[in-house]
Amino acid sequence: MNQEKMDKELINEADLTRTLRLISQGIPMGQFDNGKNLVDITLVADQSGMTTEQVFAQLTVPNARGQLIPVSQIAEMKPDVAQNQLSI
Repeated sequence: MNQEKMDKELINEADLTRTLRLISQGIPMGQFDNGKNLVDITLVADQSGMTTEQVFAQLTVPNARGQLIPVSQIAEMKPDVAQNQLSI
Protein backbone atom coordinates (compact mmCIF):
# COMPACT_ATOMS: atom_id res chain seq x y z
CA MET A 1 0.00 0.00 0.00
CA ASN A 2 1.42 3.36 -0.99
CA GLN A 3 0.18 5.99 1.47
CA GLU A 4 1.50 8.86 -0.67
CA LYS A 5 -0.51 7.68 -3.69
CA MET A 6 -3.57 7.09 -1.50
CA ASP A 7 -3.34 10.65 -0.20
CA LYS A 8 -2.89 12.02 -3.73
CA GLU A 9 -5.94 10.09 -4.97
CA LEU A 10 -8.00 10.97 -1.85
CA ILE A 11 -8.51 7.34 -0.84
CA ASN A 12 -8.91 6.45 2.82
CA GLU A 13 -7.60 3.24 4.31
CA ALA A 14 -11.05 2.00 5.41
CA ASP A 15 -12.35 2.07 1.82
CA LEU A 16 -9.26 0.23 0.55
CA THR A 17 -9.55 -2.38 3.30
CA ARG A 18 -13.24 -2.93 2.54
CA THR A 19 -12.48 -3.35 -1.16
CA LEU A 20 -9.66 -5.84 -0.53
CA ARG A 21 -11.94 -7.90 1.71
CA LEU A 22 -14.04 -8.62 -1.38
CA ILE A 23 -11.35 -11.00 -2.64
CA SER A 24 -10.60 -12.58 0.73
CA GLN A 25 -13.28 -13.20 3.36
CA GLY A 26 -16.00 -11.01 1.87
CA ILE A 27 -18.08 -8.23 3.42
CA PRO A 28 -20.98 -9.09 5.74
CA MET A 29 -24.15 -7.48 4.33
CA GLY A 30 -26.73 -8.64 6.84
CA GLN A 31 -29.03 -11.57 7.40
CA PHE A 32 -32.03 -13.11 5.66
CA ASP A 33 -34.86 -14.71 7.61
CA ASN A 34 -36.15 -17.71 5.62
CA GLY A 35 -38.85 -18.40 8.20
CA LYS A 36 -36.81 -21.03 10.01
CA ASN A 37 -33.30 -19.63 10.34
CA LEU A 38 -31.33 -16.44 9.95
CA VAL A 39 -28.96 -16.86 7.00
CA ASP A 40 -25.85 -14.67 6.86
CA ILE A 41 -25.38 -12.71 3.62
CA THR A 42 -21.79 -11.99 2.58
CA LEU A 43 -20.69 -10.11 -0.54
CA VAL A 44 -17.65 -11.72 -2.22
CA ALA A 45 -16.04 -10.81 -5.55
CA ASP A 46 -16.78 -13.25 -8.38
CA GLN A 47 -13.49 -15.02 -9.04
CA SER A 48 -14.80 -17.70 -11.39
CA GLY A 49 -12.01 -18.79 -13.69
CA MET A 50 -9.61 -16.08 -12.48
CA THR A 51 -6.60 -16.13 -10.21
CA THR A 52 -6.48 -13.88 -7.16
CA GLU A 53 -3.95 -11.73 -9.02
CA GLN A 54 -6.35 -11.28 -11.96
CA VAL A 55 -9.19 -10.30 -9.64
CA PHE A 56 -6.88 -7.88 -7.80
CA ALA A 57 -5.97 -6.25 -11.12
CA GLN A 58 -9.67 -5.53 -11.77
CA LEU A 59 -10.56 -4.09 -8.34
CA THR A 60 -11.36 -0.42 -7.95
CA VAL A 61 -11.76 1.66 -4.81
CA PRO A 62 -13.87 4.82 -4.47
CA ASN A 63 -12.14 8.06 -3.57
CA ALA A 64 -13.50 11.17 -1.82
CA ARG A 65 -14.69 12.57 -5.18
CA GLY A 66 -16.71 9.45 -5.98
CA GLN A 67 -14.25 8.33 -8.65
CA LEU A 68 -13.23 4.69 -8.93
CA ILE A 69 -9.45 4.26 -8.77
CA PRO A 70 -7.79 0.94 -9.73
CA VAL A 71 -6.38 -0.68 -6.60
CA SER A 72 -3.27 -1.60 -8.60
CA GLN A 73 -2.41 2.14 -8.75
CA ILE A 74 -2.12 2.42 -4.98
CA ALA A 75 -1.21 -1.08 -3.77
CA GLU A 76 0.89 -4.02 -4.85
CA MET A 77 0.15 -7.68 -4.23
CA LYS A 78 3.14 -9.73 -3.09
CA PRO A 79 3.29 -13.40 -2.12
CA ASP A 80 4.20 -13.93 1.54
CA VAL A 81 6.02 -17.26 1.38
CA ALA A 82 6.58 -17.42 5.15
CA GLN A 83 2.83 -17.33 5.85
CA ASN A 84 1.72 -18.96 2.56
CA GLN A 85 -0.55 -16.02 1.69
CA LEU A 86 -0.66 -12.82 -0.32
CA SER A 87 0.27 -9.47 1.22
CA ILE A 88 -0.89 -6.04 0.07
